Amino acid sequence: GDGRNDALTVGFSLTAPSSVVIRVLREGRWVATPLNATYEAGTHQFEWDGIRPTGRIRDGSYSLVLEVTDPVAGPVAVAVPFVSDTTAPRVRILPGRPLRVEVSEPATLTLRIDGAIVTREVKKPGVVRIAWSGAARRVRAVAVDPSGNASVPAVRVTR
Repeated sequence: GDGRNDALTVGFSLTAPSSVVIRVLREGRWVATPLNATYEAGTHQFEWDGIRPTGRIRDGSYSLVLEVTDPVAGPVAVAVPFVSDTTAPRVRILPGRPLRVEVSEPATLTLRIDGAIVTREVKKPGVVRIAWSGAARRVRAVAVDPSGNASVPAVRVTR
């Protein structure tokens, strides 16, 4: 819903007119069938926004199963794993010295400290110590997770 990586695009090529079904599974259980159609031979694309009749899919790991049935080859299925992540990381600048930032999930952390830019790759959630000599009077931190979800900026200004 933030305009970044909000849809899953599936591309496929057919050598003959075929029936195409796309199913979404989570831990082997059916979640949605966003496509059930017949296509002519050629290259095609289908885009899915994660919406199903009961609402948006939840964050987590899924498999997209593309099933093609044509009169010559019969049924063929290909499964591709994907992850739905719509939750932005949370970031908080902790009080005191040294400069420490708490991040809720793995992300790229970008800080503007007294006008200078510092970037850190955070591999696991928790507190990250930022090496900085000086007072760090104006600090702004933003975390962006691998799915492109950006945190609300955290700001600290001290005198």
